This record gives sequence, structure tokens and C-alpha cells, in this order.
Amino acid sequence: MYRTIKIRLHATKEQKEHLLAYEEVYHTDLQDLIHQLHKHPSSIRYADLCFSDAIEVHSRWLLYQTALKMFNRQLAHKKTSYGKSSTWGPRSFQIKSSRLTLHYGRQFSHRKDTLLMKPLSQELLSLQEHTIIRMDLVHDEFFWYTNFLIRIATNT
Repeated sequence: MYRTIKIRLHATKEQKEHLLAYEEVYHTDLQDLIHQLHKHPSSIRYADLCFSDAIEVHSRWLLYQTALKMFNRQLAHKKTSYGKSSTWGPRSFQIKSSRLTLHYGRQFSHRKDTLLMKPLSQELLSLQEHTIIRMDLVHDEFFWYTNFLIRIATNT
């Protein structure tokens, strides 16, 4: 069973600029991957795809999975969109206390950012007790949020 935990982030102006710049790189890479899949729909393998070095290595598989889902929806003539800023693999970030450290790819202008999370104590406990599958960064006009997808063990 899975659960999503949404936590508001506190980011400085400089960190928000980094996050927006990374979002632009991430979305560009997503569109590039979809284009690569359209060029070689039946013969392309993950190892043959080109990723930007600004994308953290441990998040590339999730980016590929997103591109593949969007590509398949386009083939079925269904509307596609990606409403997140970026998606991160569990090895691309660290959580210590109420701090979230994001690790960017080696060609990104900044190596890492440490953001303050504003979780409830129960949310923080859930993050510590369960396996994190992925993290999605999202934002509105004013605030940044993280959505953690966690696996909850079931008793059967």
C-alpha cells in the first residue's frame, strides 16, 4: 500500500531560482526524451537514451519512466501533461531532521541545496518509518511543496 505525504518547503530566493532553473532543465529533458522515443519507437533502450548531465543520475530512471508514459499516451492520441516541477529518486536527496538536501546533476550550475521542511511531527515520523519510493517537487505562485510517495507495509 502507498501513501503520499505533502510537506511545505521554506526556500530562500536563491534556492527558488535554483529550483526554477532545474525545473526548466528537467522539463526540457523530458520533452527531449519523448522526442527520442518518437524517432525510434520500437528499438530504443534506456541505455541508448541521452540525458542531460544536469539531471542527477539516480533520478534519470524516473524521468525515463515519465517520458515513456507520456509517449505511450501520445501514441494513443490522449492528452498528456506533466504538472510537477521535477521527480526525484530516493538516492537523489537526503532528509535529516526537518532539512531536505537536494543533489543536482554534475553539470547543473549548483551542486546541492538544503531546504527547510515544515512537516507535522506525524509526517516526519512516517518518512522515517517507511520506505520512500520517490519525491515530487511542485509549486504554486508563492510556495514550494514536496510530495513523498511512501510504501506502507501491510500486515497480511
